Amino acid sequence: MSQKKKELKNYPSDLKKARLNTTKSGKLHFFIALALGIAALLLYSNTFKNDFVLDDSSAVQYNTFVKSGYKGIPKILTTEYRAGYWGAKGNLYRPLPLVVFAIICEQSKVNNPQPFHILNCILFALTAVILYLLLLKLLKNLTFIYPLLITAIFVIHPIHTEVVANIKSLDELLSLFFCLCSCYATLKYAETTNSLYLFLLFVCYLLALASKEGAITFVLIFPAILFFFTSASKKVYYNATISFGVSALLYLSIRSYVLSHQTGMNYELQLVDNTIIAATNYGDRVASCFYNLGKYLLMSVYPHPLSIDYSYNQIPISNWTNTYTIMSFITYILLASLILFRWKKKEAWLFGLLFFAITISLYSNLFYIIGTNFGERLLYIPSLGICITAVLLIGKIIPVTLLKTKFTPHISPITIVLFTVVIMVGAIKTYSRNAEWKNLNTLCEKDIKSSPNSAHLNFWYGKGIADDLQDRKYIEQDRQKASDTAIAYFTRAIKIYPSFADAYGNRGKQYFNQNNFDQALSDYRDAVRFKVSITGVYSDLGVIYINRNNYDSAIYYFKKGITIDRNAIYLYRNLALAYQRNKQYDEAINNLMIALQIDNSQAIIYKDIAINNHISGNYSEAIKFYNDALKRIKPDEFQMKQDIEGNLKSIYLRQGDTELSKKNKTP
Repeated sequence: MSQKKKELKNYPSDLKKARLNTTKSGKLHFFIALALGIAALLLYSNTFKNDFVLDDSSAVQYNTFVKSGYKGIPKILTTEYRAGYWGAKGNLYRPLPLVVFAIICEQSKVNNPQPFHILNCILFALTAVILYLLLLKLLKNLTFIYPLLITAIFVIHPIHTEVVANIKSLDELLSLFFCLCSCYATLKYAETTNSLYLFLLFVCYLLALASKEGAITFVLIFPAILFFFTSASKKVYYNATISFGVSALLYLSIRSYVLSHQTGMNYELQLVDNTIIAATNYGDRVASCFYNLGKYLLMSVYPHPLSIDYSYNQIPISNWTNTYTIMSFITYILLASLILFRWKKKEAWLFGLLFFAITISLYSNLFYIIGTNFGERLLYIPSLGICITAVLLIGKIIPVTLLKTKFTPHISPITIVLFTVVIMVGAIKTYSRNAEWKNLNTLCEKDIKSSPNSAHLNFWYGKGIADDLQDRKYIEQDRQKASDTAIAYFTRAIKIYPSFADAYGNRGKQYFNQNNFDQALSDYRDAVRFKVSITGVYSDLGVIYINRNNYDSAIYYFKKGITIDRNAIYLYRNLALAYQRNKQYDEAINNLMIALQIDNSQAIIYKDIAINNHISGNYSEAIKFYNDALKRIKPDEFQMKQDIEGNLKSIYLRQGDTELSKKNKTP
C-alpha cells in the first residue's frame, strides 16, 4: 500500500485523536484559568473587611451622584469624574466606574464598603482568567507553562495591592479587563475574519476608555499584537484599525464635549500633587521624569518598600548630575535600541518591553504634566509587560521544560524552585500589604516610615485621626491627645509644603474644636489665602465672625463657601443665620428657600424659615412653615417639636387666639 493511501486510511483516526487532544487541552486550560481566578480572589480576600480609604471618599462616600443610585447615572454620564464631589472644573471623564458604584449604592448601603471591595476582587480574578486565555493565544507556539507563570506572577505582584485594595481604583481594574478583552477580540478577528469580533473589539475598547483615559495607549498595542503574533493581511490591519479607531474617536469626542460644558472654578494642579511642577527648566523636568521612570522599572522587578504616596517632597526634583537619573536614562536608551534593532524578529519577550514602554509613556510626565509624579497604581497595566519579558527571558536562560511537549511538559526542577520562591514571596508580601489597607490610619502608620518627606502622607495621617475623632472613635479622656497628634501631623505637612491649603484648613478645624478660635482663625485665613477647597473652612470662618458680631465678614465667607459647593445646605442655613442676626430677614428667607429647593424633607429648614417670618412679624407665613416643619419632624427630633409648638403658642397668644393657643393646633 502506498504512503498516500496509508495516510488517507489513517486520516479519520488521526482526526479523532486530534479532536480528543484538543478537548483535553481545552479542559486543562479551563481548569488552569479557573484556578488562577480563584487564587487571585483568595489572595485579596482579606480586603473584604477593609474600610473606605483616600479617594474612596470622592468616588463613593461623598459623591452625590453616586449616592443617588440610578437617579445619579444621567449626571455621571454628562459630567466630569469628580463633579459629584466638588464644584471645580476637572479634566477627567471616567463614567463607567461611577455608574457601577451608583448601581451598588442603589442595591446596598453606601456606608458599607464590603460590596465594593468584593467587586474589585472579583474583577481582578476575572482579569487573571482572561489574561491566561489571551496569553495562550499570544504564545501558542510555546508550552502553556509560560502563560501560566506570567499570569501567576502578575496575580501575586505586590505592586497591584493599591489597585485592588483601593475601591476607587475600579477604574484601573475595568480598564485593563476590557483592554485584554479587546486584545482577545483582535486575535480572534485575525484568525477568523469574522466581523463579530470587530464589533466586540469596538465595544470592549470603548468600555476600557470609559473606565480610564490611560487605555488610549492601546491604539499602539493592538497593531503591535497583530505584528508580533499573527500573519495578518493588510485588510485585517485596516479593519481592526477602523474598529478601535472609531472607539477612540467616539470616546474623545464625548469627553471633549462633556469637559467643555463644565461650570465652576478652574482646577489648578498643585505642587504638592506633582513635584515635577517645581522644575525651573526643561532639562530638570526631563531628568526628573527619567528618575521616576527608573523607579517604575525598578519597582516592577523589586516592589519594596511600598507606599501610597511619592509626591512632594518624597521624590525631589532631579537633574543630570544625579547618578540614578543617568543610569535610568541609559537603561531606557538600551531598551529602546533593543526594540528598534530586533523588532523584525517578532520575539515575544521584546513585545513585553514594547508593551511596558507604550503603556508607561502616558504617566511619564514627559509629554504633559499629569496629576502625580509617581504612583504605584500607574504600574498596574505596564507591569504586565515586565512580567511577560521576565518569564520569557528566564525561559531562555533556564530550561522551563525538560521535554518540549506542549500539553504534558516535565518542568525543570530549577524552574520549579525559582518560580515557587518568587510566587510565595510575592503572595506573602501582597497578602500582608492588603491588611495595611484596613483604614487610613493603619496605612499611613506603615507608609510614613518609608515616605517620611511626603506632605500628603503626613496630612493624610492627621486627617485619619481627625476623622476618627469626628466619628467618636476615641473615648473622652483620649480625645485631646488624639486632636494634638492630628495637629502635629498637619504641622509636619505644612513644614514640608508651606502652601498646603488643606493642611491649614484641617489644622484650623482641630483648633476650632478645641475652642482655640484665635489660632483657628489664623489657620483658616492661611487656608483661604492658598485657595482651599474645603467648604467647612468657610463655614467655620463665618461662625467665628458671627460669634464676634462681624456679620458682614460672616456673610462674605459663607457666600464664598457656596461658590465651591452650591448644594451645601448647611452653608445656606449659616448664611441665613448671619442675615437674621444682621436683621436682614428677607435675605435670610431667600437663602433658606434655596436650601429648600435642594432638599425639601428637612424639618429644620422649614423651622428656620418660620423663625425669620416670626421675628419679622409675618405671622401667617410663620404659622404655615411651622406646621410644614411639624409634618416632617422625625421621632428623635422631640426637642424641635416642643420648640415649634411653643413658638406657635406664642403667635396665637399674640393674636389673641387663646383657644388655639390652648389646643396648640393649626386653624
